[in-house]
Amino acid sequence: MTIPIGQIIEIAKHGLVSSATSFEAIANGRVPMTAWGADRMPEAWILASMMRAAHDNQFAAIPEVRIRHDMPWFTTGQGEAERRLEPDDFPALRDAGAKIDLILGEESAIPDCTRVRLAMEIKGPKANWDAFARDLHRLQHLRQVINRQDEAVVFAYVTCPLTPAQQAAELATACRLMQLQPQDFVVVPALRFSVYANNQQPDVRSYVFLHVLP
Repeated sequence: MTIPIGQIIEIAKHGLVSSATSFEAIANGRVPMTAWGADRMPEAWILASMMRAAHDNQFAAIPEVRIRHDMPWFTTGQGEAERRLEPDDFPALRDAGAKIDLILGEESAIPDCTRVRLAMEIKGPKANWDAFARDLHRLQHLRQVINRQDEAVVFAYVTCPLTPAQQAAELATACRLMQLQPQDFVVVPALRFSVYANNQQPDVRSYVFLHVLP
C-alpha cells in the first residue's frame, strides 16, 4: 500500500527536527559544563538523520542525486502513468552538474528503478545565504516534472539555536532571499537542549523551516 504523501512529509519533518537535538546530545555527551550547540552541526549530519528516519520507515534514501547521471534510475507517476525520469526532463539543470541533496523513494513497477516520493534540498546552520535561492530554483525545475499528486518537493533549513525573536528575523531573511512569504513555511522547533536551560536561556533552540513546493 502506498503511504500518503502527507505522512512522508511528517517523516521528513521528524528527521529534520531530531537532527539538531541528537547532534547537541552527542556533541556534549556526559561531559559536564560543556555547551556545544547545533550551530556547529554540518549538513552531512542532517542528511544522515534524514536517511535514518527514511530507513526506519522502510523508504530508500539516496543522497547527492546527480541530475545528469542518476535520474534514469528514478521514476515518477503511478500505474500506467509511471515513467522513467531522464536528464532531458531538466534542460536547465542537466549540463550544470546539478544535484538533489536527497530523494526518498519506494519500489517501482519499472525494473531496477526507484519511484520518487520526496525530493529535498537541505540547508544547515553553516549554509551560505546565497545558496538558498539557487536551491529553490533547482527544486522548482524538478517540481515541474514529477507527479504532483503523491510526490513532494521540499526545501528544508535547520537553523542554529535561536531565541524566538532571532527565529522571526531568520525567517524574514529566508523569505526575502527566496521571494517567499512566511506562510509558505512550516516552522517547527527542535526539542530544547538542557544546556541552554542550565545557562538561563530556556527559549533558545534550533528550528526547522520547511517549504513544500506547490
